[in-house]
Amino acid sequence: MGTFKTADGAFVTAGLPPGSADLIGIQCRAGKGIFVALEVKLAGEKPRPDQLAFLNRIRDLGGISGVVTSVDEALDILRT
Repeated sequence: MGTFKTADGAFVTAGLPPGSADLIGIQCRAGKGIFVALEVKLAGEKPRPDQLAFLNRIRDLGGISGVVTSVDEALDILRT
């Protein structure tokens, strides 16, 4: 996330909101793009409430999301 000043003096904020997942992408399924958001954590770490809210919102809107601690977990989520 970043903020910059335009030539006319207005400030513009761009980027993903706080709580956004570490990995963001699109997976092609049946010729359609599905938004993917994966939060990467070390084993035993838990996502913050804002991170869980982001992941839940993606899922509520038909995307794929989850918390992963390994490549295998990420692949499992992408295969569901």
